[in-house]
Amino acid sequence: MRWQGVLAALLLLSGAPALALEPVPGPDSAIVGQIESALLAYRDYYRQWPSTVVQLQWYAQQTRRPLDLSGFANLGLTQPSAQTVSIEYITKTGEHGGFAISVRDVHRR
Repeated sequence: MRWQGVLAALLLLSGAPALALEPVPGPDSAIVGQIESALLAYRDYYRQWPSTVVQLQWYAQQTRRPLDLSGFANLGLTQPSAQTVSIEYITKTGEHGGFAISVRDVHRR
């Protein structure tokens, strides 16, 4: 799984658009959509990515944005660069997935 994150970071740094490590929609795709929406809104407001999942949860709560993370056994947020953020997760049912978002995705919306 770690090599997929490295691959996603390399592709995003090369200028590729958002990359799904596992096709989205995937497991709990509505929840994955909530995470992506919260990340994009956070980036648009603060002009940087959140540094932790807790920071993203706080922002979602303060802005009354839906963000239900109860279906995840593990959720990790990393920043391969200032322009990209990568999320990798394991659901409580054991399904693995992840995606990365670049600054370009913020400006396309």
